[in-house]
Amino acid sequence: MQRDRQRRAAVVLYEDSMAPEARNFGRHALAKACVADDIGREVDDLLWHAIPLKGNGNVLKNLNNYLADEPPVVAVYDADKVRSAVGLPGNAPIADVDRTIRQQYANGEIQRLTLVFLVQNLETLLQAAEGCGYPNSLVVHEAVLHKDRIARDRVCHGVAAGPRNVRDCIRRDVPAFDALVRHLTELCRAKLGV
Repeated sequence: MQRDRQRRAAVVLYEDSMAPEARNFGRHALAKACVADDIGREVDDLLWHAIPLKGNGNVLKNLNNYLADEPPVVAVYDADKVRSAVGLPGNAPIADVDRTIRQQYANGEIQRLTLVFLVQNLETLLQAAEGCGYPNSLVVHEAVLHKDRIARDRVCHGVAAGPRNVRDCIRRDVPAFDALVRHLTELCRAKLGV
């Protein structure tokens, strides 16, 4: 396990939860496919570890554990709920949220911590998938309207396995997701030496 940690480019903490009986986390599979697009080859699963933690509060609560002995940590939050999780008003600027998390939850390990705030939430990503040509709009509607985790994973996995132009379009439409992908690409390039 220690050797795997040394090989990793990053640990990615997600505020979302994985669909029941899923083998891998759909949102991360999509991010991984985008990184593979950028570096021109598949990305080894051991290069990073994706951990869905079921809520912004759980990401905050566990942040120090992962910062203590892991490679760089990337924490991904849905911006629509993270403000209340850190005790800030709903209209607080993201810069204040970022500063609060770093000061109150990172125990000085801010050099190895990257915070990504998806605006507004995963549903934004799913709606972008539909607008960018993901072919199954019924599944997107189930994923968005009913917050169906299985449908969410199906959309993310479908986009990950589908044509690159849909992923590129989503990245253009959701700048926060693009920032996550660019950061993960940078970490992977550094670890792989490419």
